[in-house]
Amino acid sequence: MIRLKKLYSIPKSFEPISFDSGLNIILGEKSEGNNKTNGVGKTMSIEFLNFCLLKKSSDSRVTLIPDSIFDADTIVYLDFNINSDSITIARAIKNPDLVTIFKNGDEIISNETIDRASEYLGNLYFEKFPSHVTRISFRNLLNPIIRDERSEFKDIIQCFDTAKRIPSDYKPHLFFFNLNIELYSEIKKVIDDLTKKTTYVSETKKLITSDYNKVGEAKAKLNELESEVSK
Repeated sequence: MIRLKKLYSIPKSFEPISFDSGLNIILGEKSEGNNKTNGVGKTMSIEFLNFCLLKKSSDSRVTLIPDSIFDADTIVYLDFNINSDSITIARAIKNPDLVTIFKNGDEIISNETIDRASEYLGNLYFEKFPSHVTRISFRNLLNPIIRDERSEFKDIIQCFDTAKRIPSDYKPHLFFFNLNIELYSEIKKVIDDLTKKTTYVSETKKLITSDYNKVGEAKAKLNELESEVSK
């Protein structure tokens, strides 16, 4: 179980956001004389949350905030629980590709890569699962839950920016429905192998028949040439 507790920064660059049990909704407050709630920080709140949950810096809007608005020395923190462990993720705006993780108050990972942090948190999440259960990364586990708003919410499986054409991954969805990830992985491997072989056959056929309409015509020409060489 993963349960969010608090999102904040040091030095304080935005109001801390606390999460209660149950459904939490972020609403934009209307300003005086204006009924619109655009530009009040709803999306950026989710971006900060996603930033702490190990979203790649190249995909994060947090790294695009000008220094004149947001102090580059700011460190964003997220407190949450994984099962019975209290976890804090710290990620600096200045070095967004490095992550520090605290577990129950002790620093476990210091300035490590996002992949390393994701691997650690994934192992922690699956710590009490049977050893035969296939593990997936922490970030992969969260993808269906924290969808990219540019996914257009048209496809349950595809949860990334549609312009990036990232292949669909059913593993986290299957895991949440307690279905067999191992079988899916085997099927996907067979399909990938078949796709590679089909592509190889297609490219080979294209190469052989570059000057002919059919493979048979190329074979006839080869026999003719072999006959000439033999003579």
